Amino acid sequence: MKAINVSRVSTEEQKGVLAADFTEIVGDDNIFIRYRVTSEDGGSQVYYNIKVNDITYNVTLIFDIYYCDDQDVCVLAKNTSEFTEVVQINVYNLYVHAKDSTFTNPNPDENNPLYYPTFSRVSGEYNSMTQFVYTDASDYNYRFGRNRAGFYIFEVVLPYDQYLNDMYTYEIEFTTFTLDDVDDLTFTSSKDYNGKYYYITYSEANRTRRFDIKIYRADITGNKPFGLFDFFRSWS
Repeated sequence: MKAINVSRVSTEEQKGVLAADFTEIVGDDNIFIRYRVTSEDGGSQVYYNIKVNDITYNVTLIFDIYYCDDQDVCVLAKNTSEFTEVVQINVYNLYVHAKDSTFTNPNPDENNPLYYPTFSRVSGEYNSMTQFVYTDASDYNYRFGRNRAGFYIFEVVLPYDQYLNDMYTYEIEFTTFTLDDVDDLTFTSSKDYNGKYYYITYSEANRTRRFDIKIYRADITGNKPFGLFDFFRSWS
């Protein structure tokens, strides 16, 4: 690492070299910038290692998409020609009031959905994000921008057949666990949610969380809706 010496008589351009980019490069660790301060008489030196954290928006979410056959053998969707669909991922960061939530204390495993906090009411959303992932041999690395800790719902929107039957189902796995379906929860909200429930605790450190979306082909009956229906054309 090259040391740069700047004093009070240096030019503004030289002083500008001290400016640092504290953004994350790889993983959860931020950059440490070392500054050396030397007394004017040159008799003493002090070193400062400076690090900056965003203590609110420090959660990065990454989803890997897998396609699984009827033998439950799963491969990355971009590596198989059997699944070349565009996948829509919706992420909802929920606002849940403290009085409407119950936490396990102590929590033996924060990654285990069994010990995620329960909640009786969703008061709103801090934010929601949508990402479209093209799975056909894409080498592009998808990730969501940093978000805040707390309650999440992950929804994956997959193609329907011509009669709007589900062509696929999905699960979301995190480490060794499978996230619970929102339909298994009991809570009130002004909005209907579909998807999987995830919770991440508050921390001042940066965290990156990686999830596996496993997609399965559904048993399609091909049933037409009853009576006269009009999904894709207008009748005159």
